[in-house]
Amino acid sequence: MQRSAGLYGSLIVDVAEGEEEPFQYDGEFDLLLSDWWHKSAHHQEVGLSSRPMRWIGEPQSLLINGRGQFGCSLAAHYSNDTSSLSQCDITGHEQWAPSILRVDPNKTYRIRLSSTTALASLNVGIGATRLSSTSLYSIVSAAFIFSSSDMVIAFAFLN
Repeated sequence: MQRSAGLYGSLIVDVAEGEEEPFQYDGEFDLLLSDWWHKSAHHQEVGLSSRPMRWIGEPQSLLINGRGQFGCSLAAHYSNDTSSLSQCDITGHEQWAPSILRVDPNKTYRIRLSSTTALASLNVGIGATRLSSTSLYSIVSAAFIFSSSDMVIAFAFLN
């Protein structure tokens, strides 16, 4: 709903002038997850606020950094339903093609995960040989190391 109404993006607060980051990075990535209904926010609001409530269904697209597919699926060849979506034909140069995060071995990268989903709950899986978590909800914590991760990106309300 937010995207169709014009609200979209991450708010990143830089470290104060004269202060240093608690960790050093060779690079960083910002991943913004979104759900996108292709009908207007007003149409969705009418359905959700009606009595009885009318469920507006699942989003027509899931977006990562504003990119996503519509009318096709990257996993269509796994479906047994012949009436389902067709396979996406992606060469990698399309404006809507998924982004590839390119990294070098033995380098340290910060990955900021944000979600602007209205109704979808999304998770992100990262497989690697060594990952270290240094903060959660922008609060610096003691680093802990793990070999892979499956994270639910959710809202957090801190006092």
